[in-house]
Amino acid sequence: MRKLPFVAFGLVALILIGVWVLSLKTVGPSVSERIGTTRRDLATAKALLEAFKNDCGRFPTTREGMWALENSPKQLKPKWRGPYGDHEMLADSFGNLFRYESANPAKFKLLSPGADGIEGGEGDNQDLVVSS
Repeated sequence: MRKLPFVAFGLVALILIGVWVLSLKTVGPSVSERIGTTRRDLATAKALLEAFKNDCGRFPTTREGMWALENSPKQLKPKWRGPYGDHEMLADSFGNLFRYESANPAKFKLLSPGADGIEGGEGDNQDLVVSS
């Protein structure tokens, strides 16, 4: 009969470990981890945009957007050496699409609207931006 408390303790421990493991899978990364991932993704996107510019002589237009990294704009087919990336790199770790702007062929701005998905904000909700 002395084994019963040990068996009960073992079962409770297994249940608690199972609940803990499930909570890790359902909670997902923290906001700060997602911000770090988004910063790394923006840096990667900047490098890919610069590779596009080195090959094509300019950054994608605002209209072409980040899609030009995956699919060659018709007028650039002879120079385009992509794909430079794929559609998975079009969104930040919060699920928001990156916002790409290019006012002229030599400059671009790439923005993640942050955790709340709205441009502007402070703290975890501040925009994350890279530019040329």
